[in-house]
Amino acid sequence: MSTDDKLDGFKISDMKRPEVRSFQKTVSGDSGSDPEAQAPSSGFENVEQRLENGNIEDLADEIRDTYQKLEEMAATGDMKTKSSAQKAMAAYERTADLFEYLYATKETIQE
Repeated sequence: MSTDDKLDGFKISDMKRPEVRSFQKTVSGDSGSDPEAQAPSSGFENVEQRLENGNIEDLADEIRDTYQKLEEMAATGDMKTKSSAQKAMAAYERTADLFEYLYATKETIQE
């Protein structure tokens, strides 16, 4: 039997998991009993909680240890490790800048 004979009945849909193909849409008239599900949210609960309950100093304290480890990795190690550490450091810096902007915006709105 050649490989062409084996592929005659092959369909990509046979390879997909059923849960990927089929999903249930929520009915727009369905009112859930969960009050949190109905509260307006941007979908970033973790970010919202940090903005509501913290400040930039708390965030800086949280990421300081990891950032220092990344600095050490960028200073020592092979080229692949150095490159990955530098990319991660840039991501940490962008994240800190974003949170700083969000906290400043929050303060402006509250005033």
